[in-house]
Amino acid sequence: MNTKITVFIQCDEGHPVCGNCKISQRDCRYKDMLVPQSTESLCLENRSKRSLQKESESYSSTSSSTSSEFGEYSGYGEVNMQHLELFRHFAEKHPTFFGYNNGTFGISSSEMTGMILAAPYTVYQSLALAALHLSVTLPARRRTLRKHATDLQRHALAKFERMDPKLDAGDCVSVFLFKSIHAFHVLSEKLTNCSKSFDGLLEDITDVMRLHQEVHAVTRRSWDSLLQSALNPILQREPKTLHHGLPGAECEELLARVHSASIDLSTKKVYTEAIQSLQAAFNGSRSNGSGSSAIGPIISWLVVAPPCFMNLISEKRPEALVILSYFGALLHMHREIWAFGNGGGYIVESVTCFLNDSWSAWLHWPNQICRDCVAKIYT
Repeated sequence: MNTKITVFIQCDEGHPVCGNCKISQRDCRYKDMLVPQSTESLCLENRSKRSLQKESESYSSTSSSTSSEFGEYSGYGEVNMQHLELFRHFAEKHPTFFGYNNGTFGISSSEMTGMILAAPYTVYQSLALAALHLSVTLPARRRTLRKHATDLQRHALAKFERMDPKLDAGDCVSVFLFKSIHAFHVLSEKLTNCSKSFDGLLEDITDVMRLHQEVHAVTRRSWDSLLQSALNPILQREPKTLHHGLPGAECEELLARVHSASIDLSTKKVYTEAIQSLQAAFNGSRSNGSGSSAIGPIISWLVVAPPCFMNLISEKRPEALVILSYFGALLHMHREIWAFGNGGGYIVESVTCFLNDSWSAWLHWPNQICRDCVAKIYT
């Protein structure tokens, strides 16, 4: 090693003898200078110096985060390279997670980073969403990244439950961010990896609706405080996008069928509210407002649909399942969004397979939407 320093030859850290020493027939003493690895660096054991350098160079570009390699799960007691890579990806790309670009999101990267770092549970949940996003955009790393996403989300939930934050002026922003990102994470996870059983699919849908309605409850209770935070631009814009979308008639036939069906009045009222809020989601998803995102209006249906509608889905009421298939068609119309993928088409197909042929007329429109979308791909 000293010889190399004298003649300015850099050690390439090869094992058991570095390449430069082997060629020049010198005694390589690099191994004598090795120090034990710390726990935090064990995740890097199988990475070569070249791959680490490549990751570092890659992160200096705008597409850095999506090209790095992730090691195996190494625990989350201490900060490690995986955390840093995922946090940088979240900090740089989070507007695209929610359908915006950096210029239209309304919150600067430094403001978002500051809010996320305010609580450990929001940090880990943000890392989990970043890992999930990369698992979709980097198919070759899907399995490893999804495992990271699951482990990080589990850790975030444990932190949240242990800390038990309250909705006072100090915690409401952190609680709102955690609940919102967590609900969106679960939705994306379920839609990009749909359950293979119909019962499992319905359970996933009702779980997602419950989580989004918890977000709505937090928002109502903390609205004034949230408006005083850096979240104000988004909170003010989302309702306007929903209510100023371009009007359509996607649910018109469905609403007429429900009104003429032999259903008790209380259940018919629930269906009517669910259909009307779904039409608002259709309208908002095609808003032509500058800087708008289709994601907010689409998932708004999960938030504002009547709570008892979830029970009707769980009971497999045919009309409720048809309404759900219309929501699936809406998701399928926006399947280019990373968080939705082919989940909407899978919902439509699953409901169609479950209901018998007597419901084919009710399901004609969502199935037609899916067929038309597939046809456009091949024309």
